[in-house]
Amino acid sequence: MDGTDTMGYTASALSFMLKDLGKSVIITGSQVPISEVRNDGVENLLSALILAGHYIIPEVCLYFNNNLYRGNRCSKTDATNFGAFESPNLPPLATMGVAIKVDWNLIFRPNAISRFNPSKKMDHNVATFRLFPGITDYSIKSFLAPPIKGVVMETYGSGNIPNVKGKIVSLLKEASERGVVIVNVTQCNKGNVVDLYETSKGLKDACVVAGGDMTSECALTKLSYLLGCGFSPEKIRQLMAVPIRGEMTLIRQSASSFNSNANIHATTFAQYISREIIRDKKSSNGFISEDLDFLNFYMDSSQRDESAQTMKKSPENSSVASPVDSAFSDTVHETDILNNKKHSRHIRSGSKLNKYKEYMSSIERSSIYRSFFPILLCAASSTNDLVGMKMLLDASDNKLEATCYDYNGRTPLHCAARNGNYQCARWLVQNGASVHVLDRNGNTPLFDAVISRNSDIVEFLISAGANFSESESGFIMNLIYRSINRSDKEIIKLIFESGFNVNGFDREGRTSLHMAVTFNQIEIVKYLICLKGINFFALDNYGRTPSQISYSIIEMLAKSPHSSDSEELEIARSILGILVRCEDYFV
Repeated sequence: MDGTDTMGYTASALSFMLKDLGKSVIITGSQVPISEVRNDGVENLLSALILAGHYIIPEVCLYFNNNLYRGNRCSKTDATNFGAFESPNLPPLATMGVAIKVDWNLIFRPNAISRFNPSKKMDHNVATFRLFPGITDYSIKSFLAPPIKGVVMETYGSGNIPNVKGKIVSLLKEASERGVVIVNVTQCNKGNVVDLYETSKGLKDACVVAGGDMTSECALTKLSYLLGCGFSPEKIRQLMAVPIRGEMTLIRQSASSFNSNANIHATTFAQYISREIIRDKKSSNGFISEDLDFLNFYMDSSQRDESAQTMKKSPENSSVASPVDSAFSDTVHETDILNNKKHSRHIRSGSKLNKYKEYMSSIERSSIYRSFFPILLCAASSTNDLVGMKMLLDASDNKLEATCYDYNGRTPLHCAARNGNYQCARWLVQNGASVHVLDRNGNTPLFDAVISRNSDIVEFLISAGANFSESESGFIMNLIYRSINRSDKEIIKLIFESGFNVNGFDREGRTSLHMAVTFNQIEIVKYLICLKGINFFALDNYGRTPSQISYSIIEMLAKSPHSSDSEELEIARSILGILVRCEDYFV
């Protein structure tokens, strides 16, 4: 929890300092001290904990008064009421009511392949000044004087300045030439800086950066962070003009990586559906394209003929035509179910395309797109169909939804990791897929990669910040037990190279070393004792250390009349010798 007066600055600063964040970070506080009987602190704290513990929202957020905001998008706007914070240019990421509603389309997902990397470097030679009518040249010149390196300038409306005879622009240009980075943000609570008026256009020549719809708190902390990183003024100006943590709205030209008029060759079902969605969105010609009949994808010619004849002969279908019937007739009788009209109407057209379109409204097509997208993306990921995945993302307006999962709750990244599709896994992470999301069984993509022995994907996911979840401990210990029993050293190495706790234990309190000694696996014992942090004195539920288990095994084998000189006994004695030397070393 944090003091509310500077919480907007704190949330903004942390959003830049916590780079490549993979977990939820939520800041909250209260208007009334939590020690008071009537306060808002308890509800804010509990709700923030619920959101942080149950949802993967990899951002620095601010929770207040039933709303979860992006930290670098909000400001304190009320000093007395519980609704103290607002996010004027971005809706809340989540709202808390009877139900918790998360707007997954708004969640900022990092696309860098790297582990969590916090930064503490912030340059304090930054400041904010607010323009006002009558401001003097001397005031501006003094404000821009050394040691100031960065300035957030709050201007009128959409970025306008009171430029009397061009003096202010000349002062700003002079400061920019000295290396001072100047960012232009609006004084208004809502809106952004645009180059509409003559005075604001002149700021471009002075190398003043348009801050878009960033808040003053965000612009100041971002400027401090970038200066602290040691970038050149030119590089900082470039980064200030684009979002790096979702702090501003980037206005792009609407464009697609696929040409709707091009004849995209579809070799998979995912590619086929994607192509039709893209064309439908661009040309509004309906779900079916003219050059590829929808039915041809499912039926061969004999099936179509048989289906058409059946529909024509069926008496109950005499007044209601089907898509198959419409493919073979220029006149279609259609019952308008949507409007519940009892009479039928004739549709005359020389094109099969127009007949198909009558059966599917735009709302119905949108519903189909939403239903198909998660299933197809998971299927394409499983079959290493990278082209189909790219087409699907393009068809979904380049939004990789966090709610995209199959019937087992497995995301496309789970599917790629399980099936060893490295390129698909890499592409998914680069497009915002979370490496921390859990499937219905509580497993991460990293777990799927390990059990499938996909070492290249394991290495990649770790480099992207992946780790095992607490819910996977039981699964992993069972996997370790089975792998040691089968002398499967490869899986054991993958598990511990993935960061699993070398001293993790199962329900009987046995660590991996206990298990390796129990199964007399000397090669695995040799591997385990070299791992950093391993505990040679760990006790299981029966109070035994690995060396004590080894003693028991030797005694048991020695008493057996057929194993006094056996290879197993020699291995057990070697294991005991290794453990005793290790214990003596660490005593």
